[in-house]
Amino acid sequence: MSDEEKVEGISLASLDSLALLQTFIGALASKAWVTMGLMPGTEGEVEADLEQARIAIDGVAALADVVERHTDDTKAKGELRDLVATLRMNYVTQSGRDVEKGEG
Repeated sequence: MSDEEKVEGISLASLDSLALLQTFIGALASKAWVTMGLMPGTEGEVEADLEQARIAIDGVAALADVVERHTDDTKAKGELRDLVATLRMNYVTQSGRDVEKGEG
């Protein structure tokens, strides 16, 4: 990855490691919402891919754990825990809907 690569218009080289992790957490969380079928994708389509959602949620949880270990910001820690819990609860709900439809 070159220093000039950007995520959401932000130069990755200009971010400290915690800010970079938080940027990736945001991107993975968005991917999780889209792949759970709860938010439209880039083309406006709404389609669930729960395997991809699970991977994105696991990534959010792993990165959130790293951020929590390296920050003293209790508000940020709480927000990360809430995000992971909310993603996981929605995943369980969406998985149950697939089972009800006979897809799971």
